Amino acid sequence: MSYLTEYILPGTAGKIFLMGTDYSNDYQRVLKILDKVKGISMVSLNDSVFPREITICTEKPVAVREVQQRVKAFGFHAIPKAFFLY
Repeated sequence: MSYLTEYILPGTAGKIFLMGTDYSNDYQRVLKILDKVKGISMVSLNDSVFPREITICTEKPVAVREVQQRVKAFGFHAIPKAFFLY
């Protein structure tokens, strides 16, 4: 594991996570809890693909593990998709 895989780096590129649920209620609850994490500046949902994707942008490095633990509290998994967006 490296710093790039263990943290979401600051900037507008962010990191994409895969989440497998069809219900928008679940995503709204997850988005609300992720907005409360210090350092996260924006969370957006891409619901045009399956599994659904959330993109998280940060103001400071945020641990991927912290995001995964918060999402897991709702019974879902947040799996990082890639290192960088192209």
